[in-house]
Amino acid sequence: SRHGIQNRSDEFRTLHFFRRLLLGQFCVQRDDIDRFVLRIQFLHRFKQDPHGLQGFHRRQEAEGFSVSPYAARRPDPRKYRPEESERTEDAFYYGTSAIYKTSPDYSLDQSNTEYAIEQIKAFIQAYPNNAHIEECNVMLDALRLKLARKDLEMLILYYNTDHYEACQIAAKNFFNEYAYSPLMPEAIYYLVLNNYEYARKSVVRKQEERYKACLDACNRMLLNYEETPYTKEVEKISKDVQKQLSKFNKNSQNN
Repeated sequence: SRHGIQNRSDEFRTLHFFRRLLLGQFCVQRDDIDRFVLRIQFLHRFKQDPHGLQGFHRRQEAEGFSVSPYAARRPDPRKYRPEESERTEDAFYYGTSAIYKTSPDYSLDQSNTEYAIEQIKAFIQAYPNNAHIEECNVMLDALRLKLARKDLEMLILYYNTDHYEACQIAAKNFFNEYAYSPLMPEAIYYLVLNNYEYARKSVVRKQEERYKACLDACNRMLLNYEETPYTKEVEKISKDVQKQLSKFNKNSQNN
């Protein structure tokens, strides 16, 4: 539609302005900042094409108006310092929010998600007292959850395809990377299932060691997460594992 074409035209003008502004291709004045804020607010509300933003956001830009490999081109570097305009924080917030919206579904490549996390952290570090900090933290949590979900799905895939040792490695990496993730109980649960099945299918001389690994995973779940959808099943597995280990103990005593 004619309106849609106009929206897309405004979107690309906004992105072009953002790029020129952050790469120092013209002198930043108050009117420039105000114009940029209005345009980026529009972009923030408009459903932009994620691929349209990708080429405009590189970390040389996140260092702010005052730092850039293009600084030598500027007539007066002092005019590029963020404190020159109170609207600069708004500009960076709306720009950061636009970058956040480029993050795809967890099942897709997460390069944009990682980049968005980097940008949001840079904003928080630059403006720790900004009114939008709480919103930035919410965005960070959502992005981190997306990364955690992607890694958890890989862990589950290893379990479902009988790649038991790969699942154990994936679980270890998940625990290190997402120690406080709300997905942690689910990750431990699949590790319990993985280790239990691995032990049961192993040759006898390997079973004791692998049952112990399963019991460790069970204890990790039961000691740290009392009420989960997985608790009852993990308790059942734990009892059976202890029964199997007691048989090994009796055999060793008899020998």
